[in-house]
Amino acid sequence: MRKILIIFLTLEFLIQFNLVFGQNYYRSNSIGLVYEKIPNYRIDEFDWILEIIKDNYIEKRVLYFNGSETSRKEFFNDGNTLIISEYDSKDLIHLEKKRNGLIIKEENYENNILKNEYFYEYIGRQLNKTTYLENKLVVYEDNFLLTENGEINQIRRNFNDGKLITSGVSSFDHGRSYEWYADNDDFIFYKYSEGKLVKMENWKNGILNRTKIYTFSNLGSIETETDLISGKINTKVFDLSDNILSESTINGNIVEKIIYKYNENLLVQKNIATTGVRNKYFYEYDSENDLKLEKILKDDMLVKEIFYNQGEKTFEKLYKDNSLILIVSYKNGEKVDEEYIQ
Repeated sequence: MRKILIIFLTLEFLIQFNLVFGQNYYRSNSIGLVYEKIPNYRIDEFDWILEIIKDNYIEKRVLYFNGSETSRKEFFNDGNTLIISEYDSKDLIHLEKKRNGLIIKEENYENNILKNEYFYEYIGRQLNKTTYLENKLVVYEDNFLLTENGEINQIRRNFNDGKLITSGVSSFDHGRSYEWYADNDDFIFYKYSEGKLVKMENWKNGILNRTKIYTFSNLGSIETETDLISGKINTKVFDLSDNILSESTINGNIVEKIIYKYNENLLVQKNIATTGVRNKYFYEYDSENDLKLEKILKDDMLVKEIFYNQGEKTFEKLYKDNSLILIVSYKNGEKVDEEYIQ
């Protein structure tokens, strides 16, 4: 009897400290990262707990939040083949199969029903082809054309209805130089210089219809977009922090100019000038840098104030001839009340 008691207490001790059955617990977070290894009597101390169970070729990882299972992954690894099965609660949602370190298949599920699959094919260890299926039917195949040093130079996507999409990139000593994308008659061309995009062209039916030109200096950058069909030209100027400083649009005889002003990278004023109209927008922020007030003036006369709480609009004040005429209240983004001022 005494020996049985000793055996029982020993087993209880081993289980308490995760020393049998390859079962361990870890303090974790919402994405299942492994932090501190803990004995199971401490699992109630933390919101997120990761349980790892290992048995021969199989490893199971179960993530708990306040004692309830939120997700589970199972790994089967026999040294050559690795199969990763991911579950949401009890339902299988994703399966990934790898062989010799290369992924060869992916499966996605909804309500435990297979929805789509990806198959991967290689030449040596270079990706050569992928096939995408829905409900066991092929939707498209991607073929990869490689350079002599093994870099992807072109991708050709062939759909089962005959549609073809192609994309490609040309690289030189200083990195990417040209890039393009073609969807039947639509063609987009990108040109780079010293790693920066300097030009983009949009073609349709063999006709160039839109361009974007990017120029750079030690003060910032300029983006100029020209619609060759309508003649509309839009130019944006940015500082070194990518804050937009000004924007101008020329569309026939209509010219619009917008000037932006900042205080410590927070937009505090925007001035818009177009034919016969001048609008000004002023912005104020709380101590957390959340927008709390927006003022709108037209031709230097106050027309509206918009008040925010933690970034959410709470009410508006509307003015006519600089006099308050209407207050509109909001809750959860919806208008809930209007008060007219006599």
